[in-house]
Amino acid sequence: MEHRRPVYWAGMKKGYDAHGTLPGSLEAAGGHPCRIRLIQYHQELVREQEVATVDELAGLQREELVTWIDLAGTPDQECLEALGRQFNLHPLALEDVVNPGQHSKIENYGKYLFIVLYLLDPLKAIRPVQVNIFLGADFVISICEEGEQAFHLLRKRIKEGQGLIRQQGSDFLAYCVCDAVVDHYFPILEQLGDQLTFLEKRTFAGASQEIVEEIHSLKMDLLVIGRLTMEAQEVLSEMMQGENSSLFGSSVAYYLRDVLDHTHQLSRSVDSYRQISDSTLNSHLSLKNHQMNEVIKVLTIITSIFIPLTFIVGVYGMNFQPEAGPLNMPEITWQYGYPFVWGVMLLVVFVMLIIFRRKGWL
Repeated sequence: MEHRRPVYWAGMKKGYDAHGTLPGSLEAAGGHPCRIRLIQYHQELVREQEVATVDELAGLQREELVTWIDLAGTPDQECLEALGRQFNLHPLALEDVVNPGQHSKIENYGKYLFIVLYLLDPLKAIRPVQVNIFLGADFVISICEEGEQAFHLLRKRIKEGQGLIRQQGSDFLAYCVCDAVVDHYFPILEQLGDQLTFLEKRTFAGASQEIVEEIHSLKMDLLVIGRLTMEAQEVLSEMMQGENSSLFGSSVAYYLRDVLDHTHQLSRSVDSYRQISDSTLNSHLSLKNHQMNEVIKVLTIITSIFIPLTFIVGVYGMNFQPEAGPLNMPEITWQYGYPFVWGVMLLVVFVMLIIFRRKGWL
C-alpha cells in the first residue's frame, strides 16, 4: 500500500507561523497566476469582465450593485496586497489566505466577515481545497484554487438570471458560494458509497488481503469529510448568531439553515458509511478467520488420523528379535504379518473417519 500523507490538518501558530514570519505579514510562497473575474449585477443588469491585476479595480463603481470578485487560482503576494488596499482587508485575514491549512472558521472584522471553508476535489484523492470568502455590505470576494470549476454554475445562474440571486444582495451571494461548496460534497460521498458497496461484494466473494488496505483508505477519506463537515456546521451556525448575523438579512437566514441542514445530512451519511466500512472490515476478518479455522480443522483431522498409524508403525519398527522368545514380536515372522498390519491401519482410519463424521467434524 502506498503511504498516504495526511490530507488535512490545522496547526496552531504561536508567535511565528510555519514560514518564520510575524503574524500579519504577507509572504506568499510559490504563488501562481490566477484568473480574476469581476461580476457586478442587480435585478436588471449584469456586468462580467476579467481583469489582469487587482489594481484595475481602483475606483470601481459599486453603488446599487452587488460586486463579486472571484479569484480562481493561487494569488501571489502583490495581488493580495493590492486586494487588501482596495477593500481595507485585515492583514491577518490575508495571511490566512496565504497559509492554507486553517480550520474552517468565520471571523468578524466589523465591516466585513472573513469565512474559511473547504472544497473537496474528487480528482485529487479527496484533497481539501481552502475557500476564502470576504463578505461586505455590497461585495463578496472569493479566493479558491479550484474556483474556476467550483463556481461555474453559480456564475451561470447570475448571468442568466436564474432563481432569486439577482434580486438579492451580497449576503445572498455569500450564501450561494457556501451552498456551492457544500454541494460538492454530495457527489464525492456518493462515489465513496459506490466504492463501499463494491468492497462489500468483493469481501463476500473472498477478496485478497488488499481489501483491508482499500477499506482503510476509504475510512481515512470518510474521516476527512466528516471533520470538514463538522467544521462547516459550526461556521454556518455562527453565521446566524450574534454579530455575524448583522451582515445577513432575515430572509437569507432561512437559506443558511437549509445549507446547515445539508451538512447535517452529510454528517449522517458519513457516520453511516463509517459504520458500514467497519462492518465490512469485520466481516472480511471474520471470513478470513473462518477460512483459517477450516484449514486448521482439516490439518488437525489429518494429524489425528496419523497419530495411531504412527504408533503402530513405530511399534513394528523396533528392533525385536523373534528367535529370542515367543513374546518377542512373533508377528514379524508370521507370513501374514505385513498385510495384517496394513489391514489394522486401514481399519483404524475407517473407524476414525466414521467417528469424525458422526461428530460433524467432516
